[in-house]
Amino acid sequence: FELIVREEIRNFTRCREFNPYLEDKDIAKKCLTSVGLGIVAPSMYAYFLDHWLQYFPLDSFLILHFSDIINPYTHPIVMKQVEEFAHIPPFDYPPLDEDLSVGNSESNAMWASTKNVLDEFFAGPNARFYEQAGRDFKWEQEIINDKDIYDE
Repeated sequence: FELIVREEIRNFTRCREFNPYLEDKDIAKKCLTSVGLGIVAPSMYAYFLDHWLQYFPLDSFLILHFSDIINPYTHPIVMKQVEEFAHIPPFDYPPLDEDLSVGNSESNAMWASTKNVLDEFFAGPNARFYEQAGRDFKWEQEIINDKDIYDE
């Protein structure tokens, strides 16, 4: 997994270096899609949002944290936000049986070295996205948990 992540980051970085004239709003189209939509590119939310903000105002988007959707405690709150944003009538959603959040499973653990590579690469784009979205999603605090048996 780490080799794939490093290769995708290297390809994206090369694309940026070979296209220094690109504005941030054009990066999604040129660099992210040209290097292939693998593991890293789809997570470059700031660049994709830059592209769509050329056509729609920010208040046209409801930006949610996936962990809030799949968490049984926050799920009802998020669904109410979706209903209000989409102007749809309230619905009584069945409760989630368990917390499906990313950090709640040993199978979601990753090597600390991989997490460090991702944290370093995404620091700038995530900070920009948090600013755009008006919310700090604290992604750098996720993934690795107490059960990180893969730590080097």
